[in-house]
Amino acid sequence: QYLQFRHQCTDGETEDIASGYTSNPAEGTALTKDQKVTVYYKGLSTEVTDIKVGPALITDLKIYNSPKKKTYNAGEKLDLTGLQLWAWYGDGTKTVISNKGEYTSDPAEGTALKENQTVTAFYGGLSVQVTGIYVGPAVLDDIEVTPPTRTSYYTNEKFDSTGLVVTKVMSDGTKETITSGYTLYPSDGKILKENMTGYVSYQGIQKVFEITVTDPTCITFCCTEGQGFIHYSKDGNAKGKVYWLRYDGELVELNNGDTIGIYSSSASDNRRVILGDPDNKNGFSGHHFKFDSSAKINIEGSAMSLIYGGSMTEEESRIIPNNCSFAYLFAGTKEEKNSLRSVSNDFLPATTLQPSCYESMFQYCELEECPDLLATTLAASCYKNMFFDCDNLTETKRLPATDLAVSCYETMFSESESITKVGELPATVYQERCYFSMFQNCKSLYVTTSGDDDHLILNCVYEKIGDFPTDSNATTFSGTIGGVASILPKTSYYWND
Repeated sequence: QYLQFRHQCTDGETEDIASGYTSNPAEGTALTKDQKVTVYYKGLSTEVTDIKVGPALITDLKIYNSPKKKTYNAGEKLDLTGLQLWAWYGDGTKTVISNKGEYTSDPAEGTALKENQTVTAFYGGLSVQVTGIYVGPAVLDDIEVTPPTRTSYYTNEKFDSTGLVVTKVMSDGTKETITSGYTLYPSDGKILKENMTGYVSYQGIQKVFEITVTDPTCITFCCTEGQGFIHYSKDGNAKGKVYWLRYDGELVELNNGDTIGIYSSSASDNRRVILGDPDNKNGFSGHHFKFDSSAKINIEGSAMSLIYGGSMTEEESRIIPNNCSFAYLFAGTKEEKNSLRSVSNDFLPATTLQPSCYESMFQYCELEECPDLLATTLAASCYKNMFFDCDNLTETKRLPATDLAVSCYETMFSESESITKVGELPATVYQERCYFSMFQNCKSLYVTTSGDDDHLILNCVYEKIGDFPTDSNATTFSGTIGGVASILPKTSYYWND
């Protein structure tokens, strides 16, 4: 239709032809791709070059094979593996489309599906719904567990699930915190004995968390000779009631080589020992350990565990919190000395003290060696009478504080007659009575100086270290203690009082 061409005659005339011609293929014939069209008129022919035959147009699109995965839960990702399309063309041919790259879909491959969502495939400008796909409601996909706040315990403490958070994660990505319906191990209140793996289980999904159980930091009493009982008193009576010595609270008899740990496992534990009185800043604690003289007792560990239990931090171990915290803790009497023979060098790790915190702590003990004394921040009377009448002591440790407090060393080693050597006293700032009677009646005492000779001190409440001023009204003297030259105000020593 509308085809026109010009016919040139032999006489040179031309004729426009709009009808009366034939063609190959004939009018109305279905063309094939790239087919040429030729017209015929009065024995002549010519190709219609303006006619271009492209590929056949798709007239219909159908599902040849459905995808392998047809059933989904909301949130699952679309997978069209196995989907094949059947494309029907205008020339009567048909083709199976199998390559995912040839067709597209809505939603696209890999998209998380919504409940009841349908899927449509597109090819060649046509579309077809992918039948047989069902998207159901979201289901549980996973759980997330935030472990309890506390996962580190000491032996025989009870498990506490406070802080535990369980969240269910649905297949569509939504989350919801749940407070019941799951299984928790260990259960709240379970007594813990050793390291274990805890878990939360919910609808077949399990998540674990680790629980660490360790023996608490404690002080351990060891009987090295003979046998005897440990008495623990709150009322100052050296043979008072035994409050506890092990988990069942019974009195324990110690024989040669026996040890027993005394400690606290938690703040709420009724075995907890809290020394010192936070409300009565000048009051004594009344806590007291007494060892029968028939046994020799050694102690290992940190005294600070009696305050904080096994849960103390490094920082806590360095600061004594209350006045009088360890006052009279192991004190005996002149008539009946306490048979404590030794404590570990790190028994007193505190570097910051409180008033009277160590006052009379080892008074009348059979202690044979001082523990290390590390404190650099002192308080009034902090060491007062600490080693009073400890006749087995032969030398003292270095006292590192350079800034002293009122009465800090007052009568610290008084009456300890076996002391022959004093550790360094490097103080440069003094307070009233700071050295008052520190070595009173230490009859065997030698003080090491920076020179070649030692100074023997007899009854040092009266005798001097170095030279006293000749003027009775003078307030200072020059001398050496432990090899360090000192200029002491008279009120700091009271040697002649």
